[in-house]
Amino acid sequence: MPQIVRCEETNCRYNEAAACRAGAVTIGVRRRPVCESRSRSVVQSAIGPVIGTVEICHMRRCVHNENSLCTAFSGVSLVMRGTDPHCALFKAAEVPLVASGETKLPAELDERARPSRVIKAPLAS
Repeated sequence: MPQIVRCEETNCRYNEAAACRAGAVTIGVRRRPVCESRSRSVVQSAIGPVIGTVEICHMRRCVHNENSLCTAFSGVSLVMRGTDPHCALFKAAEVPLVASGETKLPAELDERARPSRVIKAPLAS
């Protein structure tokens, strides 16, 4: 499991001087590359010298995801985007569209996408 080498979420009980001490964290339950294991609290409760690791990543279409496991063994940084700590390494894999043969990013993976922009590819026969 890749280590979390830096975390910018300062309002998390597992963050100790930008180091994640949560043990194992989960990324992407809400279909966004966000740390789902954070615990908002000003009270620090790190578990000693434990370094946080990415245990499960639900971002299946990320180039670093293989069967819900993160393969970014160089380490993961969590950076703040708005109010959420996002995986800085998340990169959507390009998926070929069946009808046109073009390669595009699926709209549901683009954080800026609106529901009206969802790309629908015809089913292969």
